[in-house]
Amino acid sequence: MAHIKVDKAHNNSITELHFGIWLNYWSQTIDELFKGDYAQNAKRRARKMGTFIYLKILSFFLI
Repeated sequence: MAHIKVDKAHNNSITELHFGIWLNYWSQTIDELFKGDYAQNAKRRARKMGTFIYLKILSFFLI
């Protein structure tokens, strides 16, 4: 709900581009600081989380 409130406060302007930018920053930071399976898992989970949150925001307004 926090992400839906932020999106609403910004005229429903959050797009997949914003999540892509966040994911790129996240991945770059992980790559700079960590290596191995834990790093790959953190990036994989972030991709899933970003997709899930974006779809939740989108579905909230499609109902």
